[in-house]
Amino acid sequence: MKILMTLARIIDTTNEWIGRGVAWVSLGLVLVVFTDVVMRDLFNISFVFSPELEWHLFAFIFVIGAGVTRLLDGHVRGDSLSQRLSA
Repeated sequence: MKILMTLARIIDTTNEWIGRGVAWVSLGLVLVVFTDVVMRDLFNISFVFSPELEWHLFAFIFVIGAGVTRLLDGHVRGDSLSQRLSA
């Protein structure tokens, strides 16, 4: 049992580090979107790779960040449905 608890702590620590990395990728996504909007609206220049990069970063954040969200118990629940059901 002690081995399993150690393994669980290692997995949780790894998830926390991954979460920090995903936070930095989120900042990168904000910068990419900001740059794309500025280039398009102020300079009338648009690059094909910008929307593609935005979608890839967005997908990475949600797919890789799902484990961290689960670890921190941050998932959105269907409370409106569960309130109507009996225990």
